[in-house]
Amino acid sequence: MVCNYLIGLALSAHLNTTKDFNEIHPHGKMECGKYVSGVYLNSFEKASIYAGFKHALYRDLDIEYGIVDGYYGLGKKGIVPFLKFNYEYYFVTPTLNEDNDITFVIGIEYFLGD
Repeated sequence: MVCNYLIGLALSAHLNTTKDFNEIHPHGKMECGKYVSGVYLNSFEKASIYAGFKHALYRDLDIEYGIVDGYYGLGKKGIVPFLKFNYEYYFVTPTLNEDNDITFVIGIEYFLGD
């Protein structure tokens, strides 16, 4: 199995929220087959570590899912599930805020060597 180690940057916007969040996310990522893991600067300006899987859905559209730390789930900060849709360099991620309201993060992400 071939593993790729990637360094990148994402720029995001947070929808359905009135709060200010960090929108610049440096990112280190490892991809081994369908397995993905990494660390990035999250919306709260803290490092988040994640692990999960990536599956191709259609042409340049894929889905990533797994667990990530540093976010709110059921009103508490800790390890929560994540879901991320990627299309070329764009992504959409549904999230829950600390009030358990559904919000969306949209953005563009680029990795060196992509």
